[in-house]
Amino acid sequence: MNTLARVKAGSEILPEGFVLPGNLVRLHTVDRQSNPAFWGLLKQFGKSAPAPMLLNTSFNLFGEPLVVSPLDAIRSYSCSGVDALIMDNFLLSKAPVPTSAPVRENPTANVSA
Repeated sequence: MNTLARVKAGSEILPEGFVLPGNLVRLHTVDRQSNPAFWGLLKQFGKSAPAPMLLNTSFNLFGEPLVVSPLDAIRSYSCSGVDALIMDNFLLSKAPVPTSAPVRENPTANVSA
């Protein structure tokens, strides 16, 4: 769900860029029934963070159009300083995968530009 909310007076702890003109913030809420995977990610993230929230921003490199396809996403991710990219059930990471993590290999997988 996407909605606008007014920031309470005295809530200056929000990072710069979170608050829109008029002291508003755009909220995207997720419930377990409509998106269980993303809800679980937020829940897990909230265990080690002050709140179970993530900042959502546009996904594109400076001067380029917004990402609109999986191929755009992979290209922008590869050329950026972003650490990881999740699309559907796939995780792309620039960091080495821990040996304890399950890895599925698919030798027939191919991404073409």
